[in-house]
Amino acid sequence: MSAPTFIFSILLLLQFLFASLTYASDGSWQLLQKSIGISAMHMQLLNNDRVIMFDRTDFGPSNLPLPGGKCRNDSTDTALKVDCTAHSAEYDVFANKFRALMVQTDVWCSSGSIMRDGNLVQTGGFNDGDRRVRVFNPCRTCDWNEIPNGLAVKRWYASNHLFPDGRQIIIGGNLFIFANNRAILFDYVNNKVVRNYPTIPGGEPQSYPSTGSAVLLPLKNLKAPAIQAEVLVCGGARKGAYLQSLKGVFMKALDTCARITITDPNPQWVMETMPLARVMGDMILLPNGNVLLINGAGSGSAGWEQGRNPVLSPVLYRPDNAIGSRFETQNPTTIPRMYHSTAALLRDGRVLVGGSNPHAFYNFTGVLFPTELSLEAFSPAYLDTKFDNLRPTIVAPKSMSGMRYGKKYTIQLMILAGGNVDGKSISVTMFAPAFNTHSFSMNQRLLVLGNEKATALGNSTFNVEATMPISGNLAPSGFYLLFVVHQDIPTGNTVKGSAMEVTTPTMLEYYDQMFKLQSKATLVHYFEGEDGRKALVLDNTIFHPQGSGQPSDTGFVSVTNPNLRFCVQDVRSKDGVVFHYGVPEDSTMENELEQGQGKEVILQVDESRRMLNSRLHSAGHLLDVCTRNVGLGLLEPGKGYHFPDGAFVCEPHPGFFQVYAAVLPYEESAELCGGSLPDYSSLGSNPCIIKLEDNPGCPCGGSHVSDISEIISMKVPRIGTKKGMTKVFYTIDI
Repeated sequence: MSAPTFIFSILLLLQFLFASLTYASDGSWQLLQKSIGISAMHMQLLNNDRVIMFDRTDFGPSNLPLPGGKCRNDSTDTALKVDCTAHSAEYDVFANKFRALMVQTDVWCSSGSIMRDGNLVQTGGFNDGDRRVRVFNPCRTCDWNEIPNGLAVKRWYASNHLFPDGRQIIIGGNLFIFANNRAILFDYVNNKVVRNYPTIPGGEPQSYPSTGSAVLLPLKNLKAPAIQAEVLVCGGARKGAYLQSLKGVFMKALDTCARITITDPNPQWVMETMPLARVMGDMILLPNGNVLLINGAGSGSAGWEQGRNPVLSPVLYRPDNAIGSRFETQNPTTIPRMYHSTAALLRDGRVLVGGSNPHAFYNFTGVLFPTELSLEAFSPAYLDTKFDNLRPTIVAPKSMSGMRYGKKYTIQLMILAGGNVDGKSISVTMFAPAFNTHSFSMNQRLLVLGNEKATALGNSTFNVEATMPISGNLAPSGFYLLFVVHQDIPTGNTVKGSAMEVTTPTMLEYYDQMFKLQSKATLVHYFEGEDGRKALVLDNTIFHPQGSGQPSDTGFVSVTNPNLRFCVQDVRSKDGVVFHYGVPEDSTMENELEQGQGKEVILQVDESRRMLNSRLHSAGHLLDVCTRNVGLGLLEPGKGYHFPDGAFVCEPHPGFFQVYAAVLPYEESAELCGGSLPDYSSLGSNPCIIKLEDNPGCPCGGSHVSDISEIISMKVPRIGTKKGMTKVFYTIDI
């Protein structure tokens, strides 16, 4: 089958705006699987350390049978109408095992992106797959879910990119768009081109079939008012190379790289020369900020049998070095990786490599470069055991779910070098795993968080402070790999602490609807916390977390079936993300939650617990007014403790004050509270104001009764003074 003549556009996003080896070593290779039964034309790392791979369905039977006697029945398939073999597989990185997955339509030359909920959304393809949307939910037993006509138009050789608001754009190139030798900057909000970049010097094409590769270089100085963004484009084939290859003439590939600062007011391309010419190569960002150029051919062009002279040696590119000292050739593999090969960075710092030349009907004979079904891993030099004394190991925190924009975090790590460690040589980086196909990694980015403060704790242990990116413009909400780098040696461990999820704040529905006890939400994350407890993160919640002086709500969360429930025993909020801790009632519910990311769930708050908490909390507000009205004005309101065993109280006559909750616009609420509101009330929101008679109260994070009569009665058992603080204890009927 002849190769398509479409340009495979290279997509990079300016809005996601926003590092060199000092040792001499060449990396090593490891054969992981001699055959996984399919050719890895497309590759994506998931948040559970599994990699999804697929080729195309119009190959005929693969070497990987579908389990349980399943078969794909497709009357429109151009090769095989009934196919009982797989064309997609899931690879378990640390178990080094794989299992067959089932796609229903042709995924050839499709695109994809990981969404904020961890799901892989994969779009388009060839023939009957060109309008399909396919979703893969990371779990032990999940498979592809396909949505017919999920795309408005047909998409083949498209590109996907994640927006700051969680949406993804599916186009034939957009935002910072590079095709052949030209680039533009596109304003996707206002739908217009805002800048045309200069043509790359020399004018040679670098898009299919002259396939080069491109990467957004690491983003640094993330607190700066203006963050510099640089793009690197390397390799490709010369003009006419494809047509010449059809005649058996294989022109030498390009040996140039072009680098441009796309944020400069007058950007210009800077040209560099690679040690090895390369077409159909991949460019992978490494944890220490270097770029790995891997795979490809030294001559010819993209297409089956159109390339020659496999480039077996990867090359390191060190962006921070001076021109002329940025490239370093690495040890070679023995397996040619040419047309349709793939590569992906793993959590332990290795680079997974697969695919190459997926001929029709999995042709293994009679061709110069047979279809390649193997998987191997390239270990950059930083993983060499001789650097183990410099390698950081993350000690705490054990889990990094729910990281928040702009927040400072302390990471505890161990470095065996101990007293020889210079705190200034430690940095923190975060990497967004990319969807890799056709020599390009969609959504790939590395952010250098730096190191604001490093403190030696003794026994080779250190605390490092780093601040997360300030917004989704730099790092869209979702799954990232977190690395600590010391003297350019990154963490190589596999603990949970080396993965993170940047999570948007949970919408607190109870602020606007305080008396609502049942609602619906979307499951964002299900995981095991540091203390071993299971927890849910939802996009919104009516559960009140412990805080504002009162205990949390309890209740249930159900998925798909109201009889399958997760018992919510404790609710906590951290950096705006609400964690619902508890236990699933049975193993069936456990499995539902593991597969339920992105699905709708039903929330049910325990009414009796909510009412008790509300009565106690409202009684505390009533106390503040009472103390002033009975001549105890010197007792200024302080921190309340609205649990059943005590907090500020006086005993008014029943019904003396009228209390109610009012949801008011932000500006009106701010005026009642002296011109400003607490941090948890965002501009444009409608905060909940508690009023007792004519005494307005600022927005309160607790839950309350609608009328003072619901408190029923209060008693003051005692008033105590300790360390200069007066506590008025109260009780209510329970």
